[in-house]
Amino acid sequence: MTRPLSERLAVCTWSLQPSGPADLIRDLATVGLNRVQLALDPLREHPETWGNAQDDLARAGVRVVSGMFGTVGEDYSTLDSIRRTGGVVPGTRTTPR
Repeated sequence: MTRPLSERLAVCTWSLQPSGPADLIRDLATVGLNRVQLALDPLREHPETWGNAQDDLARAGVRVVSGMFGTVGEDYSTLDSIRRTGGVVPGTRTTPR
């Protein structure tokens, strides 16, 4: 049996650009989702703001389904820039030395 879309869909915090967990919780409620793909860099870069995010999100009934991080030099502003700078691109292969 297929689960409802609301149980399979999550929103990326990179898209919502919240300033903190409270904003994220509010934004998720606005879009009607309780599942999130959480950008991890803000947790590391701004622990004073994001330090309690796990507890805050859990209390609000938000489920973190994945975590993401950026790497130096990656540019996700366009499909072409992703192709040039992204870490995973179909059809490319590196061979260990």
